[in-house]
Amino acid sequence: MKNLLKIELKKAFFSNSFLAGFGVLMLCAFCSALFAIENWGDYNPNYLYEYCMKDGSYTMNPDFPLYNLFSTWIGADTMSLAGTLFYYLMPVGAALPYAWSFHTERKSGYLKNIVSRAEKSGTSRQS
Repeated sequence: MKNLLKIELKKAFFSNSFLAGFGVLMLCAFCSALFAIENWGDYNPNYLYEYCMKDGSYTMNPDFPLYNLFSTWIGADTMSLAGTLFYYLMPVGAALPYAWSFHTERKSGYLKNIVSRAEKSGTSRQS
C-alpha cells in the first residue's frame, strides 16, 4: 500500500499537466508581484504627509492610507489582470491535472487493476 501511495503521489505532482498548470499560476503570481513592485516604486511618501497636513496640523491620520509592499499582496490586488486571473484559474489549475490523469487511467484500464488489488474497507483479504 505504501508503494501504491508513493507511485500515485509521484504521478500527481510530476505529471506534465500539473507542472503546466502550476507554471501558469506562478506566472500570474509573478506578474502580480511585478505590478505591485512597480507601483510601489512610483510611491512618494512626502506626498502623503503633504496631503494629510494643512497649516502645520494633521487633517487626517497619515498612517491610514498606508501603502507598502506588505499590504499589496496578491489577495489585495484588485487592479492588475494577473491577480484576477490567478484566482479565476486556480480551480482549473487544480482540477484539470487530476481530471486528465483520471481520464487516462480509466481509458487504459489502470483503475480496474488498482481496484482489484486494493483492500476493501471493513473486510479482510483471504489468502
